[in-house]
Amino acid sequence: MAQRKWTYLLLFCFIIETGSLSFIRNAAGKYISPVLFITAAIIGIYTGLKLLLLIPTKPVTSISSIKKKAILFIAYAAGFAVIVFLTWLWLRKFFDNYPIGPSYSDIIPLIHRMNYMFMHGLKIYKSFSDFGYTAFPTYLPAMWMPFLIADKLQLDYRTWSYIVLCGILLLCAMLIPAKNKNRIWLLLFPFAIFLLYVWYQPSAFGWTVEPMIAGFYLFLLLGIYLQNTWIMGFALLLCLLSRYAILLWVPVLFILLFFYGSKKLSIYTLIILLTGMLVIFVIPILLSYPRILEASYSQYTVAALGEWNGQPWQKAGDLPFQLSQGYGFAIYFYQWGRGDIIQRLKLAQTAHLIIAVILPLVTILWWYRLEKNKRLRLNWFLVFSLKLYLVFFFAFIQVPYAYLFFTPLLVSSLITILLLLRSGSMIIAKE
Repeated sequence: MAQRKWTYLLLFCFIIETGSLSFIRNAAGKYISPVLFITAAIIGIYTGLKLLLLIPTKPVTSISSIKKKAILFIAYAAGFAVIVFLTWLWLRKFFDNYPIGPSYSDIIPLIHRMNYMFMHGLKIYKSFSDFGYTAFPTYLPAMWMPFLIADKLQLDYRTWSYIVLCGILLLCAMLIPAKNKNRIWLLLFPFAIFLLYVWYQPSAFGWTVEPMIAGFYLFLLLGIYLQNTWIMGFALLLCLLSRYAILLWVPVLFILLFFYGSKKLSIYTLIILLTGMLVIFVIPILLSYPRILEASYSQYTVAALGEWNGQPWQKAGDLPFQLSQGYGFAIYFYQWGRGDIIQRLKLAQTAHLIIAVILPLVTILWWYRLEKNKRLRLNWFLVFSLKLYLVFFFAFIQVPYAYLFFTPLLVSSLITILLLLRSGSMIIAKE
C-alpha cells in the first residue's frame, strides 16, 4: 500500500512538473508556474527516493551482459522509425510557421554560418556583422559540428536534431536492462512528453535545435544509470561542448564515483573526457582563440540585457516578453530587484551563480547522509542529483527561454518511467 501511495504521488508530481511548462502554465501565470515547476520536481525526487528505499534496487546489468537480440532490436527500430517518420510529417508543418532568419532567431543561422566557415577553412570564432548587428559566435563545437552531417545530407537542422533525439531514445530503450515487453515504455513515454511540449510551445522546436541537446543529456543519464565508461565519457563531452549547463555539477560526478563508486570507472571516464576536450576544443580552438570563453560570456550578458529591455514590438511599460512566460524566476528579479535594469540583471546572474556553486556541495553532503543506510545505489543518486541540478539551473537562468526546458523535462520523463518500471507499479507492467 505504501509503495502504491508513493507511486501515485510520483505521477502527480510529474504531471504538475510537466503541466507547469505546458498545459497549466498560462492558467498558473508567470509568477506561480516556476514555483510549481521547481516544487513538483523537488517533491518528485523525494518521492523517487522513497520508492527506491521501499524496494531495494537490483544491480544494473552491464551492456556486455545484456542478451543481444538482433531481431528484437530490428523490430523496435523499424517500428519506432515508422512512428518517428509519421510524427515528422506533422512536425515539419511547423517549419513554415517558423521561418529561419536572424530577425526571428539567430540560433540556426549562427550554426549554419559556423559550419560554412569551417567547411571553407575560414576563421570561425571572430566577430561578425552578417545579421545586421555585431556579434560573436558563442557556440562550442558540439553545438554546431553535428550539423555538418545535416549539411552533407541536405537536411533541415531541425529535422536532424529530431533524428538525433529519437536515435538516443532508441539507444536508451535497448540498453537499459528491462523485460522486453517494457522497453516500449522507455521509448514512447519520453517521446510523448517531447510531442506534448512541442504542441504547447512549437517555437521551442521551430526555431531551435534543442531536441538534440536534450538528447545529449539523456545519453549522459543512460551512461550514469548503466555506469558505463564510454557512454559517460562521450556524453559528458557532448554536454560540456554544447550547452554546458552541468559544468559545475561534473566535479560531483567524479568525486562520488571515485570515493564511493569505482575508481577505475571514474579515472577512465575522466581520461575519455579530457582527451576529447583536448582534441576537439582546447588544441584546435581554445589555443587559437584564447578569449573565446570571455567573449562568449560578454555576448550572453549583452543578449540578456536586450531581452530584459523587452522586444521592439512591445508597448512601453510591458513586462519583458521572455521573462514573463512563466518559465523561470528571472521575472522576480526584474520586478522586485533593487537598482536599475543592469543592477537587477547582475543580481539575477549572481543568484544563479551562487545556486550553481552551492547545489553541488549540498549534493555531496546529501549523499554522505544517504550512503549510511547502504540501500540506495550510487547510480540512482547521481541520476536524481543531475535532475535536481538541471531544474535549479534552468529555473534561475537569466533569460528562461522556453526551448531550454526541453532538457530538464525530458531528463525528468526518462527518470520517471525508470522509477515506474523499477517500482513495478500497477500502471505499467512489472519488470
